[in-house]
Amino acid sequence: MEHAEFPQISPETFAYWELKEDPSYPRIPKEERLRLIRAGIDAGERMADAYRAEDLERLMKEDGVVLHRFTEPSPIGIHAQIQYGDGVKSVDLFPETAKQLEAVMHSTPYPYSARQFEQMFLAHEFYHWLEYSGRTPLRAGIKPLRHKLFGLIPHHFTPCRLSEIAAHAFTNRFCRLPFDSRLPDYLILYEEMGKSRSEVYDELRTMQAQYQAECL
Repeated sequence: MEHAEFPQISPETFAYWELKEDPSYPRIPKEERLRLIRAGIDAGERMADAYRAEDLERLMKEDGVVLHRFTEPSPIGIHAQIQYGDGVKSVDLFPETAKQLEAVMHSTPYPYSARQFEQMFLAHEFYHWLEYSGRTPLRAGIKPLRHKLFGLIPHHFTPCRLSEIAAHAFTNRFCRLPFDSRLPDYLILYEEMGKSRSEVYDELRTMQAQYQAECL
């Protein structure tokens, strides 16, 4: 029964909620939102296609990136993080977090293993490595928005959260996911709020309706 009612939420919906977290969001005209979302997704998918046959971990290690797999959970609940610059090149992975995602997805149509989630974490950080090492200049391919500071001074900007939108799109495409890589986190978030699985699904449908109202 739960599988039958499992909602199909578009990657654009999750990208929209990502964009809403950007400090510049209030300055983004409604007619520009979908363009930015699609630009971020396209950037990530292009790079996933370009690196389809590559060993992501090997490429980062060849650049001097050190991978750390921690046995304890992240103290701040993150999946992974990359540090690149000022003489530091490292990626921290937290397999315990992957086990939490495995558990929450067990009763969905997509019972992915912790090992598969670890690969998703690695793919996400690999995209950020491409950015930080200068191999993919995300903002170079996206037309910036125009804004006037204080109503007078012309200002051009590109939302920072496009980087996250692209990284998730890279992960979705490279790992050939049948769901968006942000979905498990939303399931955990709502269940920690005490919602039933049916209520969680309703929340996800509401998210999609808001995306459609704000961007289409």
